[in-house]
Amino acid sequence: MIGIRQAPAGHRPRRLFLILLPLLALSVRALAEGIDLPDLPAPETWREVFAYCQEMSAEFDENGVPVAVRRPAEPPTPLPPDAPPPPPFDPDADAARRASGGDETRAAAFLAWLEEEYSVPGETILVAGTDPGGVFVLSEHGAAARALKRRDMASGRAEFLTPPDAPRELIAPVFRPAPDGSSRLAGLVWNGPEGARTEWLDPAFSAAEARLREAFPAARFDWLHPDPSGTRWIVRARRPDRPPVWLCVAPGTPSWQVLAECPAPVSPTVRTLFRWTASDGAALCGVYTRSDAPGPFPLVVFPHGGPGALSATDFDERVWALADAGFAVFQPNYRGSSGLGKPFRLDGWGPAGIRRALLDIREGAAALLADPAANLLHTPPVLLGGSWGGYLALAELAFFPGDWSGAVSFFGAFDLPALLRDELARVAAELPPAEAVRARLSLLRQFGDPDSPADMAALAGLSPALHPDAIRAPVLLFHNRADRVIPFDQSVRMADALSALPAPSPFLFVSADGIHGWPPEREAALYASLAPLFRSWLAP
Repeated sequence: MIGIRQAPAGHRPRRLFLILLPLLALSVRALAEGIDLPDLPAPETWREVFAYCQEMSAEFDENGVPVAVRRPAEPPTPLPPDAPPPPPFDPDADAARRASGGDETRAAAFLAWLEEEYSVPGETILVAGTDPGGVFVLSEHGAAARALKRRDMASGRAEFLTPPDAPRELIAPVFRPAPDGSSRLAGLVWNGPEGARTEWLDPAFSAAEARLREAFPAARFDWLHPDPSGTRWIVRARRPDRPPVWLCVAPGTPSWQVLAECPAPVSPTVRTLFRWTASDGAALCGVYTRSDAPGPFPLVVFPHGGPGALSATDFDERVWALADAGFAVFQPNYRGSSGLGKPFRLDGWGPAGIRRALLDIREGAAALLADPAANLLHTPPVLLGGSWGGYLALAELAFFPGDWSGAVSFFGAFDLPALLRDELARVAAELPPAEAVRARLSLLRQFGDPDSPADMAALAGLSPALHPDAIRAPVLLFHNRADRVIPFDQSVRMADALSALPAPSPFLFVSADGIHGWPPEREAALYASLAPLFRSWLAP
């Protein structure tokens, strides 16, 4: 069910136009007290592309294959009624047993060491794999970058295999199973502005990936899951110009079989990195996408959520749909993004970091608009964002009102002090004590101290729901009522703040049943409806 938020009692009524299903006039108008958003069907190609991309990023089976492409399996053999229940799976204890070869003393020593590492404030640690006689852990302590350690089960010595001050960001190691049931370290996956890439230590994998690059130019390859012998792997080939293809690869041959590929034709786009220098001298980058057609193009600025995420040059079906509709799209990697080093990510934390991230987005868009090679219309861009990107979209509109033509937020946060208080209460109520302590510490680092008047005043100063009078351009809010990531109340606060103004800017608040996201049909239709709305906002 789709509904429109009504003004609370005592507020001046708003003429917000209900989305009529299934018929609506196709014209879009931004009015003095509301926005008329059409409910347009998405093109068939869009529906196919959105459905494929969502299916391929949803549920996976035990072999790392998307359930959507799994072949029918034989029914499992039932256990006899008197069989004991299987032991609960504990990845830490399981790794200790494998690496110690059944030596309970060594396994217990490893688990005690792991518990000690967990107890260090600011330390995160994750068991990543084993080899004969050792356990590999991913460790990230304080300001140090994520690094790979190996702890020898015989000596108890733990040594770094990658430096904790590496300028790149380590994602994970890749292990190759051996015939005897053990495994060997085969490669390291590093993140960067072009996306994740594997640095191979095993020459067979390096040669296999070189062959794959010949068959899939410009692709990056995620080696996700091997069979028990390590002779066949599930691999995802990520490409900038079309959805990913799923492969079964035999690296020793090398040969492969296509498991799944998007059946819909995809119109060509140009998707590249754009680099600029921030006002404080920092070197920044983002992803610029446009159709492979003559311009100039109106610009949509689309900051990612997170904030500890990354806009890479991989195919993005939402951006592709906007480019297919005639827009250029800019996805800036602002301070706080991942993939550009731990210091860059930490620079986006706290009130000062959030303010710096807003400047990064504004300055990046200005640099792109000033670049003749971008072939853009010189009209203020539209902002679009989801989750933390939804916050950034409206915050840009509130704090740099002359620079933008409007903003759309999906599931955004707009009252940061309230968000921090609600999240702290949630983790205290829902998480085990040790996890709650780490989650609380992470929230305090990212937002500030709720007991600090200075921090709370700074967060209030960065909250668009507390400064609605600064917004001078149209606003479109979407939020699902059962959202467990960003509370629905955040968009309610934003809508109430706008509706309380004597003369609010045009805005619309659309609520629906559901959680943090949409099914592909709904999402594709939303982007079809946004395209004519954006054209009206961006008309020179």
